[in-house]
Amino acid sequence: MANEKAYHKAAIYCRVASPGPMTRELLDAQRQRLERYAAKHHIEIVGTYEDSGYPGNTLDRPGMQALMREAAHKTFDTVLVVSRDRLFRAPGPSAIPKELRTPPFKIQAINELTRER
Repeated sequence: MANEKAYHKAAIYCRVASPGPMTRELLDAQRQRLERYAAKHHIEIVGTYEDSGYPGNTLDRPGMQALMREAAHKTFDTVLVVSRDRLFRAPGPSAIPKELRTPPFKIQAINELTRER
């Protein structure tokens, strides 16, 4: 299994809206879940981006801005998040930033995927 090639290259995005004493632990827990998922599914992680203290209804977040800048270089084809609301809160496909809406990008929310299995 160690010789299996990664099928996708992914960026991990984690967000905690309210900063507090547990912020680092919450961000680490999200990242670790996403890393385990990626390893299990042979997804290569090429970057990790995070924000704390920023609401999901705005894209004006340092980690999100860095993710979108890197998306322009197409170094990854998948964004892994625990749930879509970590990435953005607005409903519908138009809420997805245009940088992440055009192929080859896809967003994988692992909570949604694990519920289906």
